[in-house]
This record gives sequence, C-alpha cells and structure tokens, in this order.
Amino acid sequence: MTLLDQPTTTTAAAAMPVSAAAPRSPIDLAETASAAHPAAAGPHRATVHPESLTRYRVSVADDIVGYLEAAGPIWVARAGRHYATAVEVAQHRLFAAALRRLTTS
Repeated sequence: MTLLDQPTTTTAAAAMPVSAAAPRSPIDLAETASAAHPAAAGPHRATVHPESLTRYRVSVADDIVGYLEAAGPIWVARAGRHYATAVEVAQHRLFAAALRRLTTS
C-alpha cells in the first residue's frame, strides 16, 4: 500500500469552518475589562467590534478611533476612521496594550 492508497481521516476540529470560531458580537470593554486593565476604563470607554478573525474595529463614544489586527503573536494598532486609510501607530504583544495606545492617543 502506498501513501496515496491510505484512507484519509479528518477530525472534528479540522472539519469545522474557520468562520464558525469567529466572534459574532461587539465587546463593551468598559464593563468586562475595566477591572482587569485600565485600557478600557475611565473617560475612554472603548467598544471592540470584530470584523474578522484577525481584525477588530475600536470605537470610543460611537466614534471609530482605529483598528487592532493580529499579525502572528503581535497586535498592530492602526489609528483612523477607515481601515484603508488607517496609519499604524504601535505594535504590542498584548491586546490590552495595543487597545490602550488607540484609546489614549
């Protein structure tokens, strides 16, 4: 028997589409993260809206302040109202640190 003749098997995790694991609703960080980290507390009440598995839109008081994008182990913070014109302002290993950079600038 050769490698081509062997039956293939799939696991349940491999069969699940990536989109099924994507977050589906916005996260209001003022309630969930303010006690754990000051990046989402105080006057800069941040709300994070998932756009894809690797990109999140950050709003403060209904104004879009930027985007957070996962690039491997790094979170890239981009400031701007539209993703196409947003400018990279920071790179951090922690989501909260990248969020802080967007909400305090």
